[in-house]
Amino acid sequence: MATVAGPESEVTWLGTFGFILLTSALVGGLLGYAEHRRRVGRPRRRLTLVPLIFAVDPSALLLVLPAMAGGWALAGRGTRARRRLAWSAMIVPVVAFLVIVALLGDVPALLRPEGVAATVLLFSCLAVLTLACSIPYRAAPPPDPDTVESRSTVGVRG
Repeated sequence: MATVAGPESEVTWLGTFGFILLTSALVGGLLGYAEHRRRVGRPRRRLTLVPLIFAVDPSALLLVLPAMAGGWALAGRGTRARRRLAWSAMIVPVVAFLVIVALLGDVPALLRPEGVAATVLLFSCLAVLTLACSIPYRAAPPPDPDTVESRSTVGVRG
């Protein structure tokens, strides 16, 4: 975090554990639950809104909304033209990042090894969030002959 935020960054109970770790664990757990429901053939479309929990910090919407659009496109939903439009929304965080760096005059710092590492970390986390956002939009897999029905427990009806 010090690489991204600078030496003035600090760990606090509310900021680090409340806003970052707790919300990330909640979003990850609910997206895992969405994958479980998708695999048993009972998806819930309301779980597509789970990443908006990150909007506890409204500035996170700059990353979350394009990731949700990219997840929708990645899942293959909608027409080809709409998927292209959703993919183009993924450019927004990249452009915003470059504009902010240019406005702050930090381009030389971005080219140092720690700047490159922070940039790679930021965009790899965005890529993982985009992949995770595609989970609730994916179609349910076809039933496998060896699959136990969702109303069964350990192969026993009940």
